Amino acid sequence: MSPVSIEGTTVSSTSVRRLVRDGELKAASILLGRYHEITGKVVKGMGRGGRLLGFPTANLTANEELIPRTGVYCGRAVAEGRVFDCVVNIGYNPTFPEGRFSIEAHLLGFDGNLVGKEISLILLERIRDEKAFKTIKELSDQIARDVEEAKALLVSKIS
Repeated sequence: MSPVSIEGTTVSSTSVRRLVRDGELKAASILLGRYHEITGKVVKGMGRGGRLLGFPTANLTANEELIPRTGVYCGRAVAEGRVFDCVVNIGYNPTFPEGRFSIEAHLLGFDGNLVGKEISLILLERIRDEKAFKTIKELSDQIARDVEEAKALLVSKIS
């Protein structure tokens, strides 16, 4: 059987992994026939998302070994049997000094506590690189812009 190509890319597990690691989730989804998903248990975070920034997050310990490159993504979260649009940060939170790797998702319209529960993040598109901000206000303002961009991108996606 000859190799299968889609849009000039040979379909293989290696090419899909490379695309996911590079944050090229749309291209990876074409080859996979679905979007990349990260599943994990929600753990207690630093408490900054909701308290300091106004954007509470679910912090994941990922079961998935294939994690996209650092950055901000839009997607959908499956939590407690419901689906929520979400904005996900994958990386080291460079505005803060700890420098620990994290995967954290702000679920739009969710009000509750997911600590200890398993959720899935279906990552649809990369929004931007992760970056350090000089002030908490600058970071909070950027997150608000990320949420608006995610909403606009998600309107065009299949529910």
